[in-house]
Amino acid sequence: MIDQFADVFEGIGQLSGVCKLKLKEGAVPTIQPPKRVPFASEKRLKAELDRLEQMKIIEKVTKPTDWVNSVVIVEKANGNLMICLDPVGLNKNLKRPHYPIPTFESIAQRCAGAKIFSKLDATNGFSSMMLDDETSDLTTFNTIYGRYISKRYPFVLNSAQDYFQRKMEETFENLWA
Repeated sequence: MIDQFADVFEGIGQLSGVCKLKLKEGAVPTIQPPKRVPFASEKRLKAELDRLEQMKIIEKVTKPTDWVNSVVIVEKANGNLMICLDPVGLNKNLKRPHYPIPTFESIAQRCAGAKIFSKLDATNGFSSMMLDDETSDLTTFNTIYGRYISKRYPFVLNSAQDYFQRKMEETFENLWA
């Protein structure tokens, strides 16, 4: 099936709509300097930034933004680098929607009597949620190669699971028996 409908399974996907983050009243913007990157990792960092930019997950910016976050570079088991936004100041100032995540029991109850089941692999699921322009500006981050914004939802924002759960329920609400 994947081969037959390869065009449907290309890329990271995109859920409908955009996410708009809300700041707490009186939020004071923070500007973080870029963190040091080991010299041996600089070329791989640039390659990963270029890859994410090509996939339209991030975008290079030169315009002034009120919020500037730093990033943490993590080496994955396969040797690739993962760029993780480090939004300490931003997370402290975000209003969370506190969307409930269903328990196993509630899901099992909804599935009672069902005969057909499907499995969804939501790898990079947060990245399937687009951000509006104002929210993208909040995710501005500093690197040794310049500043970038996230065009898609970074997994490290404290409200990511709330928005993702809501999007999943909106997407699949008509499938419940």
